[in-house]
Amino acid sequence: MKLMKAFTGCAFLGLCYASAAHAEITLLQRGNDTPYLSNLNLEVGGSVRGAYSNEMGGQDDGSRNHRGVDDGTRFRFRADYYLNDDWRLLAYYEVGTDVAHWFGDNRHVNGKGTDRRQLYAGVASKTYGQLTYGKQEGVYYQTISKPLDKWVQDKKGQPAGFGFNSNYDNGERSDGLINYVNTFGDFKLLAEVMIPTRDVWKGSYIYRRGGGAGLAGQYSVTDDLTLGAAYTYQDVKVHRNGESNQHDFDQHMVGASVDWTPGQWYLAASAGYYKDYVPNNVDPDINPSNYFVGNARSWEGFVGYTFDLPTDWAKSIQPYAAHSSTRWRDFDQTYNYIGVVTRFPYQFSLWIERQFANTSDNQADVNKIRLRYDF
Repeated sequence: MKLMKAFTGCAFLGLCYASAAHAEITLLQRGNDTPYLSNLNLEVGGSVRGAYSNEMGGQDDGSRNHRGVDDGTRFRFRADYYLNDDWRLLAYYEVGTDVAHWFGDNRHVNGKGTDRRQLYAGVASKTYGQLTYGKQEGVYYQTISKPLDKWVQDKKGQPAGFGFNSNYDNGERSDGLINYVNTFGDFKLLAEVMIPTRDVWKGSYIYRRGGGAGLAGQYSVTDDLTLGAAYTYQDVKVHRNGESNQHDFDQHMVGASVDWTPGQWYLAASAGYYKDYVPNNVDPDINPSNYFVGNARSWEGFVGYTFDLPTDWAKSIQPYAAHSSTRWRDFDQTYNYIGVVTRFPYQFSLWIERQFANTSDNQADVNKIRLRYDF
């Protein structure tokens, strides 16, 4: 077992070295003149992330957060098989992992060993767009939330941060999605159909998504200004574990976003409204009919400026400020952030951030530092 762990570690380090040298790994390139494989393109990439956080007030002293954790390491694999110059088949797999889990170091484990983030396949055409099926990012996330995923402790003001489970409720990605994407000039159309998924447990309750659909669009007003809008609907059922009584909900999400990138600036904002989407976590034994809080709203903002550095050891530095807020009933959670990102050669970056919390449940301020390596 120790030998296997050592082998895994060596393979991991070797992958990092190869990526640092080439910045991107193409395992097999189209036009390779290999029999039966000449039209196949294979790529591998990923992001290795380690972090250390400190919650103010000593509320989590002694926890693994004070020893450092894996902060979202993931690896992705992509295959494209070209039928001709217009049509191609595609497959994509992205797995999240906890590096500390590989070596059995429970003091630093942040989650389970692996997490299937995305797994989908489909067909794409330059003329007719792309159609895919599987576990993948929903159209709401792609259009409204993704432009705001620019800081370390993000997603607190978007569905991925306050829904039932962003892996299943379409807050970020979900199983059973049929997605279609096509571009018409300056307009990008995104549509999805949701296939019923399996039961998911959380606490004393079971969540099951039925059918649904979503529609979104992004319009490039200029080369550096993009507007986005999205709407999704899904039918879900919730019941308490061990009981047959279940309640139906019609979940709705509607949102808009804008991102503007003049020169070295990056500015983005989004706002959303949600019906029967946010779980009621005040009482763990509520009736299933009251599981969701009803109506909620949120908004986020980000502004950053990148300074290029005239050095060999550092490429750029980006100070930034961000904000996220969520409201429902009498609950209020507001977070403000200041941070700085320093980018180094070979895709390394260092993120330092302070979160200022102002919430109804008295969340604490948090300092966080992340070392990230992308390939």
